[in-house]
Amino acid sequence: MVSTHRGLAQIAKLRGVASDCEQVQNMVNSTISKIPNGTYEGQRKAQYNHTYKVNVTVKNGKLTKIALVSKAPSAAVKKQSDEAFATMIKQNKVNVDGKTSATWKDLVFDALDKSNTKR
Repeated sequence: MVSTHRGLAQIAKLRGVASDCEQVQNMVNSTISKIPNGTYEGQRKAQYNHTYKVNVTVKNGKLTKIALVSKAPSAAVKKQSDEAFATMIKQNKVNVDGKTSATWKDLVFDALDKSNTKR
C-alpha cells in the first residue's frame, strides 16, 4: 500500500486533480522538469518511530542526487534506500514500479514538495 503525501494531495485538489495517490504521484513525476535547481530536504517518520531524512538534488529538470542523510537502522535498509534512489534517478521519476517502498517515495515527495517555496 502506498501512502499519500498530504501536501501533494492538497496541491492536487487545488488544481482540480483527484487526490488519488497514483494520480498525485504521476502529477509530481511529470513536473520534475519544472522544479528549480537546488537541493531539498525531505523527512518522514516510518516504522518503529524511526525518522528518515533525505536530500534530493534537482538540476536542469533532472533528479541528479538522492542521499539518505539520516542513519539507516541497518545495512539492509541502507542498501534498499540506495537501490530505490538509484532507480528514481535513472528513470527521473519518483513513482517507479516495484522498486521503492512508500517510505522512500514519501521522503522524496516531501523534499520535492518543498521546492514550491523557491518558485
